Amino acid sequence: MLRHRSAPLNTLALLPTLWLALSFQASAQTAQPITSLPKPAGDTTTTTAPAYSPPAQDSGPTVARPITSLPKPPHPVDTTTTSPVPVTPTPTTPRPVTIENSPPAASAPVVTLQPSPAPPPAPLQSSIPAPDAPKLVRSKPIRPFSTAALAVNFGSGGIGVELATPLAQHFNLRVGGSFFSYSGNFNSDGINIDGDLKFRSGRASLDYYPFHGGFRISPGVTFYNGNNLNATTLVPGGQSFSLGDTNYFSSTTDPVHGTASLYFGKRVDPSLTIGFGNMIPRSGRHVSFPFEIGFQYIDAPTITITLQGTACMYANNPASCSPVATDPETQANLQQQEADINADIKPLRFYPIISQGVSVRF
Repeated sequence: MLRHRSAPLNTLALLPTLWLALSFQASAQTAQPITSLPKPAGDTTTTTAPAYSPPAQDSGPTVARPITSLPKPPHPVDTTTTSPVPVTPTPTTPRPVTIENSPPAASAPVVTLQPSPAPPPAPLQSSIPAPDAPKLVRSKPIRPFSTAALAVNFGSGGIGVELATPLAQHFNLRVGGSFFSYSGNFNSDGINIDGDLKFRSGRASLDYYPFHGGFRISPGVTFYNGNNLNATTLVPGGQSFSLGDTNYFSSTTDPVHGTASLYFGKRVDPSLTIGFGNMIPRSGRHVSFPFEIGFQYIDAPTITITLQGTACMYANNPASCSPVATDPETQANLQQQEADINADIKPLRFYPIISQGVSVRF
């Protein structure tokens, strides 16, 4: 009974071993190496699979060999992942075509292609804004007689008023006049002079600005000269005075008296001045302060003296007295006195001009 029961137990113990052996044998028979695969269209490459060699006999189980060759896809696939690179199209410049002069009619024209120069690299743009360039202030062009300016000044000719207008970019026309009056008395060689000094003149000038600034050169002309001195003369009785190089005494009963006149040049006289300040600034300002200095050529000023009364050679001596208007010696001495005065004032023929003013542009 014991031997009969042990046989089934041994058979059941061998079943797992038998199943494993059958499984390995089936896998060894079915998993054959792939030696050739169908080629894709257009593939001309030759793939040769290695010769099959049976596995070496060992005590272990049989293992399926890996596939050594696979069919190639129609298009190779790149499995490497790369970031996209932006492609900037390069501008193409048409190459100039130069056609040389045609040789004789038998040959075709020769065409020479010249390589076009590479385009210059584009400048780098900075995000930082460039500073503003300084603006140049240029003088505005001006039309003749397009505006005017009025000035008031004071100087050697008295109080003046002038009107200016532009002629061109560097030229102004200026017209004005001045006036001044003075009354007073003074003594000259014992003769009391009570006079009225008057300045009356009209002048026109062409102002030239050579340096685009305020400096100017102004030639001009005085078209009205009313500057003069009119005075009355008196020598009190018993007082001494001089005519020429001779001393006299005024009679106590008929004192010496008369008139005197001083004239400054002719009616029309030239002038030349320089100055600073444009009455019509080209910068567009409306207020300026013109200054001027120069001279006016007025010819030689002359003085005329007339005397009446009685002059005596000795004081309190009526025998030495004679009328001034009829005595030849006294008249000669009077003319000598006039000549001496005219010689002293002769430098005034270059009458000085100096003035300072303020002008307003309309």
